[in-house]
Amino acid sequence: MIKKILAILGIVVLSFVVILCSAVFIIILKAPRFDTAKLVLAQNPRIYDKDNMLMTTLISAENRQSAKIGDMPQVLKDAVVCLEDVRFYEHSGIDFKRVAKAIISNMTKGFGSEGASTITQQV
Repeated sequence: MIKKILAILGIVVLSFVVILCSAVFIIILKAPRFDTAKLVLAQNPRIYDKDNMLMTTLISAENRQSAKIGDMPQVLKDAVVCLEDVRFYEHSGIDFKRVAKAIISNMTKGFGSEGASTITQQV
């Protein structure tokens, strides 16, 4: 009797894993191509005079200025990595340890108690 229950449970778990893997595979296949141009956020409009001199920068709901990664201080890069993705340099974009921990935490403490997205996943 126990063997039958374990066999049925094994089939259910295996079926769930196959369906989950199939769904992930289909999502990956149908995902749009990565386009870096779409990563650019709207910037604050800048007004220049006839001599191409900056007169003013308009303020909007969200004040944004783009910067190249090389222009940012190392302490800022370190702070972002420390807060958002401590093992950023150790994984290939998905931190499976963090995902597993988040799943367990969400199951024991309630949905949304912990996230697992890496900087790569957020971008």
